[in-house]
Amino acid sequence: MEINEPIDLYAVFKKGKIIPLAFKWHGQKHVVDDITIAYTQRDGVYMIYHFSLLAKDTYYSISIHGKDNAARLNHIEYQ
Repeated sequence: MEINEPIDLYAVFKKGKIIPLAFKWHGQKHVVDDITIAYTQRDGVYMIYHFSLLAKDTYYSISIHGKDNAARLNHIEYQ
């Protein structure tokens, strides 16, 4: 299901990598159980960081835009 809404992201930066730990969407906190995919994409001079996350048997696709570090929930796939 396409979402494309802003989220609050809780992450750590370790050895030059972003590691999402949890995110808040519509007032509900989702704790990341696993990062299944992580890749980057260029948007001009900025990078966009993409992640596929597993949280409580649901897959979430999120992105972080390097221009303003804004995080977005792009897609949800329920199992």
